Parts: sequence; structure tokens; C-alpha cells
Amino acid sequence: MGGKSFMTGVVMAGMTMLDQVEPREDLKRSLILSADWLYARMWNAEGNGFRYAQCPQYDSGAGAPVMECWGLARAAELSGKTEHREMFLRSLSKMIHEGGPSGSGKGYATQIRMTPYAVSALDRWGLDEVPPSAPSKPAVSAPAQLYLIPGQPATLSLAVRYTSPTPLPASAEIVRLPAGLTAERRKLEWQMERGVAAGPSFVLSGTAREGAPIMVRWQAGEWSGELEATVRERQALELGAAIGYIGGEDDPVGLALRTLGIELEPLADLEPATLARYRALLVGREAHEKNYAGLRDNPAALMDFVQAGGSLAMMQIQDSSWQAAWLPAPLSFSNTTGSLGEIVQPEHPLFTTPNRIGSLAGMISYDTMPSAGEEWTVLATDNAGQPSIVTMQAGEGRVLVVQPSPDRYVVGQETAIAPLTTDACAALIENIVAWLHAAGE
Repeated sequence: MGGKSFMTGVVMAGMTMLDQVEPREDLKRSLILSADWLYARMWNAEGNGFRYAQCPQYDSGAGAPVMECWGLARAAELSGKTEHREMFLRSLSKMIHEGGPSGSGKGYATQIRMTPYAVSALDRWGLDEVPPSAPSKPAVSAPAQLYLIPGQPATLSLAVRYTSPTPLPASAEIVRLPAGLTAERRKLEWQMERGVAAGPSFVLSGTAREGAPIMVRWQAGEWSGELEATVRERQALELGAAIGYIGGEDDPVGLALRTLGIELEPLADLEPATLARYRALLVGREAHEKNYAGLRDNPAALMDFVQAGGSLAMMQIQDSSWQAAWLPAPLSFSNTTGSLGEIVQPEHPLFTTPNRIGSLAGMISYDTMPSAGEEWTVLATDNAGQPSIVTMQAGEGRVLVVQPSPDRYVVGQETAIAPLTTDACAALIENIVAWLHAAGE
């Protein structure tokens, strides 16, 4: 039936309408067989959705049933099969409770074309609301390396991707620890929350040989897995005087710098010899996602840089690619969109030098920051009262994280709505660069 879920859904909707006008047994049988095919070939039970194409080896997606829901509801009524009804209810619940309305005209038109007919089946079945969505399989990861500084505790933080609105009880346990390292607690329990990238953090102390493995086993509902990190000891660096940029020319931050006539040296890699030329670095918003300068392959290099006295400014960290161990202290990120609310440290140089900035209210954050560890100083909060811009001292250096996206306004990808102005967004970028230039003064 077409080889794709949505195409099968279109055909099933057509057969449903035709059967209503001209009832036929062959149409009913075709609807049931189509639902059988969806269940056997396209249903992703772990994700409560449908693969786009008939190739589970390469397509592990779990799309919403915008085109399938009507015909699938009818097939479930005709067949009485438990798997048809379960497939319909779980995918519809996920679409409504987790996905929400589409942001495009085509997508929204598709949703309102099919969904009312699917919801009417719930009424016929005696349900007065769409059931809560079932938990989807979470993705849990650990940083490839545990960064160790002699004489200081280290943190091994897990990252979680969980899309279901229903909290999921979870646990993680260190099952293998190198000789010389001890953990405050070897087993941690928590609740997975929708959209929150941070998982539990293990605090470790002691010493271990370079490359020694640490194994963590996690459990969440019916799912489990094992993760491994290896020990990475701090490497001493001698720093230079230049200000560098990690990112691409097409990164919105790179585009904004060029628009404002600001030139920063791009880094090709993060080798010690390269970092030795710089005293401050600006990291673009897509740097981790696209692995510019090998950042995802060698994140501990930035930790070495900061510990040695470097200043590091990071723009709009994306929760999808972030690992908590890539900064000296815990930060959590969510794919929930927000906006900057209040500047809470108005006399900080970020808001005074060289430009005095009184307000940045309304500046968009594509990913928000639900929490920041106590080591961070909050400079600005978002519209939900959560941290939005934070800074901290680490070793001999300092770190600045700016979660809103002033760059988008400077390059015309977002439109400033009063009281926010494009000039204020440009002023913030200029102040961030001035903060970097002040490194070591």
C-alpha cells in the first residue's frame, strides 16, 4: 500500500468515505489489511508513531498519524483487533498531547482535515477525552569522557531525551568504577520530564589512569541500557592573546558578526597548539550540533582552555546536542521556546560596556535553561523566571552562556517586537565581544 505510512493513510481515508457511500465488503477487507500492514511494517511501538518509509533499518522515526488516523479508526472498528485499536489510540494521543498544532498552513490543514473524524470514533467508543499518551522510549547518553582535575571532585552527568508528558520513574547506577575513584552515591533515582535534557549527576573524587572506563546502567519503565565514559585528565595549556570563533560562516552568530563588521579568528581545530594562540573564544549556536572544529569529538579541550585562564562565551546552546560535562558546572536545557524577561545584574559589563542596555525583554530563546548549578551567577532571567544568561569563574578562567538569540534579529531571521529593538540585540553582541576582549585584564 504505497510503501509509506501517510500514503496508506490517504488511501484508507478514501476507502472509508467510499464505503460510507457504497458499502462493500472488499473495501472493508482492504481497510483491515492496510491496518495490518501498518502494524507489521510501519508501527514504531517504542515511539508511539509511524515510520515514514518501509525501511526500519534506516528509518526509526515515529511520526504523528495526521493522515492515517481516520482510516485507522475505521479499520479498528471493523476488525476488532486489539493491535489496531492500540495503534490508533497511542499514536493519536501522542499527536494531540505532545505535538500540538502544526506551525505551517499545510500541516494544520492536514490535521483538521482528518482528526475530527478520528476523534468521533472516541465518542462512539464511550471515551469523552483523548487518553494520556503512553511513555515513549527515552534516549539516555553520557559524555564520552569524565574530566578530572587533580584534587577536585568531578561530575558525570547523564543527558536525557524524553518526549512524553507523563513523568517516567528512572534510575541510574555506576556498575564499574576504576580503582582510585569513589562516588558519593553509586545509584541515583529521578523522574524523567518531558523536554528536559538534564539527567542525574554522579559526583566522583580521587584519581584514575587516563582512559580508564566507567560504566553506568540506567532503567526507565520498560527500557534500560548501559553507558560508558573514559577518564580524561586535565592538560595544562599556555594561552596567547587572540580572540577566536568556533562556528561556521553560515551559523547565525557568524552571520551577525559579519553584519556588524566584527572579525574574530576562526578555529580549525582544538589541538593544544591551536588553543595556545588564544585568550578568549566565542562559540556559535550551531558549533556543537555541527561539530565545528571537532568540538563534539574533543569537548574537554575547552575545559582545559578555561582552567588555564581562558574566557569562553557560548551562544544559544541546543539541547539536542548538549552534554552536561562540556561545562565546568551543571546547566540543564529544554527544547521549550521562551524569551528573555529581566536583566537582574544591570551593572554587569555585559550590559554596560561599551553599550548601556536597559532591557532585552522579548528576545527569543529557541531552547530554554530550566536550571543552573549554584556555581553560576544569573545575569538575566527568561519570561518564566528561569536562568537565561549566566556566568561563572572556573579555574583561572571564566565562562558566559547566553541562551537567547540576538544574532537572529541582527541578520533579519527574527523581527524585534517592542520594547525589544534590533539595535539592542546588536548592542548585546558587541558587549559579548567586548567581554571577551577584556579577558586577562
